[in-house]
Amino acid sequence: MGKTLWQYYKDLAARISDTALADVATLPDWQKQREDIRRKFFISMGLEPFFEKCDLRVTDYGEFGGEGYRARKIAYQILPDCWATANVYFPDPLPEGKLPAVHYSCGHTHIGVWGYQNHAVMWARRGYVCFIFDTIEQHDNPGEHHGLYYKDRYDWISMGYTAAGGELWNGIRALDAMETIEEIDPERIGATGNSGGGAGSFYVAIADERVKAVATSCGVATPKYTIAHRNMMGHCDCMYLHNPFQLDTTAFAALIAPRPLLFCFARHDSLFNPAEFREAAQGTRKVYDLYGCGDRCDLCEYDGPHGYQPESIDAINTWFDMHVAGDPRPLLQRDDPEHDESVTTVFDGVPPMPDRLDLLPELLSQPGAVRLPRSPEDWSGICEEATQNVRGKVFHLLDGVRPVELEQVGDWQGGADPANRRESYRAQIEGMDVWIDAVFKREHVGKVVIAVANAEQCARDALAQASGNGAGATIAVEPRGTGFTACTDQDYHLLRAGALTGVTPAALLVHDLHALMPAILELPYVKDRSVYLYGCGDAGIACLYHALFNKEIAGVIAENLPASHHGGGYINGILRVVDLPQAIGLVAPRPIGLVNMGSTCAMHWARRVYDRLGIPGKLVRTGSRKGAFDAVTRER
Repeated sequence: MGKTLWQYYKDLAARISDTALADVATLPDWQKQREDIRRKFFISMGLEPFFEKCDLRVTDYGEFGGEGYRARKIAYQILPDCWATANVYFPDPLPEGKLPAVHYSCGHTHIGVWGYQNHAVMWARRGYVCFIFDTIEQHDNPGEHHGLYYKDRYDWISMGYTAAGGELWNGIRALDAMETIEEIDPERIGATGNSGGGAGSFYVAIADERVKAVATSCGVATPKYTIAHRNMMGHCDCMYLHNPFQLDTTAFAALIAPRPLLFCFARHDSLFNPAEFREAAQGTRKVYDLYGCGDRCDLCEYDGPHGYQPESIDAINTWFDMHVAGDPRPLLQRDDPEHDESVTTVFDGVPPMPDRLDLLPELLSQPGAVRLPRSPEDWSGICEEATQNVRGKVFHLLDGVRPVELEQVGDWQGGADPANRRESYRAQIEGMDVWIDAVFKREHVGKVVIAVANAEQCARDALAQASGNGAGATIAVEPRGTGFTACTDQDYHLLRAGALTGVTPAALLVHDLHALMPAILELPYVKDRSVYLYGCGDAGIACLYHALFNKEIAGVIAENLPASHHGGGYINGILRVVDLPQAIGLVAPRPIGLVNMGSTCAMHWARRVYDRLGIPGKLVRTGSRKGAFDAVTRER
């Protein structure tokens, strides 16, 4: 039966990683595409368009200290009424002049500034200012960056929001706060952190050139290995961007060049493996070599489990002394933590009110909008512009989808009626089987209904579901990720793999319709007939979007749709352009039938379109599948 959906994602991720930077042979090659890759990085992180920065309102919450250091406790806004927390460690006594500084991203301990205090103390005793800050979900912060991991915010995919992007914004604003500290030399700032903090320091170095050097510890994953070795099953969402452009981590890492970049990894880390981090370092170094500074991209690998070891701490200290401070300093290791959390706490359980950090995904994800027509004459231009936006910003990978040929595998008389015929076809798309069953009248075929299977169905199920529709031919399509290639028991991991490779299961259905429809429309009992699409759940959503891009589709019947992409049909970034009410409305003036779509509110935008076009009867909401077929396919 060909590949499973999981195998498809494994192969796609391997292709993404194995072909990274393949077209970069010279420095001009890299410089030509660098800005485009940078733009795609911010989109993939969910930070495009870039937000206007608000007043930080840096607020002090007291001090504490110990031998060789003192620390300030501060809070500041990353967005209006969204508060972040940090401790800022200074050498004590304080040396003269501006000091080198460490931007320290916390990993996954429940209170970051408390759990990693011994790192900050070490840096202060070595003569650096260490700005150590909590993630958006640590300490007294009410945010969350485990939405997909905890399985309750799948809609982050459709919103184009990534936990990595939320933490990146947090890290950028930490750099802004560092600029307000007069003891810090802004030309000598290095970023580091471990695990989730390793990812955070890596991403902020890509995004912001105020970071002059980076040492990322156990925090950089590549699509190839994170899927193939199932490492993603243990990785938090803050490790991953979404990947609508199918670019490898090394392409983004190369954006740091020629600034110094040190990868640190443990050889016995259960979340990474040596082949992964060696390939990542080697692939990134390719661009550093083009700049003539290959020694500025290095890999420190060491024995041990996930996390720091004395060897890696020494390597990071030496790296920053060379590339941030500019002079060698005594190497120190971490001591045991000196303070309990009641000392390091910033808010002591009572953050400022209001604190909207829990709304960060919504605040960083601007929803798309489509203008309603003032008259029928307005609609053509509005619809065309909106459709182009959906195609260009969300479904741009369709440009690489090629039509497939169908292999006929059966031709039979259909059931008790000798006037009926049945045919079956198969095809392969990127090594995965797709299947088509068709039942049609031997003569006088009029309208054609194409039923698209969903993850719980095979072609025959879809055929049975669409039977009795009154059309002269019914064709059931079993795309990839449905029928015998489905893997519905592990939909959580498939969604994350799909987001990481740019094609979620729902988007894959749209891709397959795009690949199959040219051949289907050329079948003798389909050609030159009126063709209608039918699907249930994600398959119904795929029918909607295919109809937007294919004007040969005469109408759509969609069953059991969610009210919004917040509730299903998860497609990378779709909500930044349209939601389902707009997708439904954009089918106009063609007829559309919605079966068991429970929310009347979801219909409002689409209903207004059909009403303003003077065709209210072409938008049908019903609890009857047959009623929807009759209403949509009848002659008008």
